[in-house]
Amino acid sequence: MKTVIPDENSMNEIAGRVYEAIDIQRGIEEGNLKTIDDVLKFVKQSSERLSRVLKCSQWIYNDNCCLDVKKTLENKRNRHRAGSGL
Repeated sequence: MKTVIPDENSMNEIAGRVYEAIDIQRGIEEGNLKTIDDVLKFVKQSSERLSRVLKCSQWIYNDNCCLDVKKTLENKRNRHRAGSGL
């Protein structure tokens, strides 16, 4: 075993996992996720959205310096439409 000082990428990865866990926790506590199927659906949708964000060339952050997944994906769609003449 060895002790290391985490780098910024490692810290960001763990922070993302914490936020995901908090989203699931809130969903359960607020009654939005009632079954394992609900949790699975939520996690799959989150994974799909985040995978699409990873393919975006520009990311949008809100005033709290948090990635705004919805606006980032909307921006990509809007830029794609503008580029295709739609």
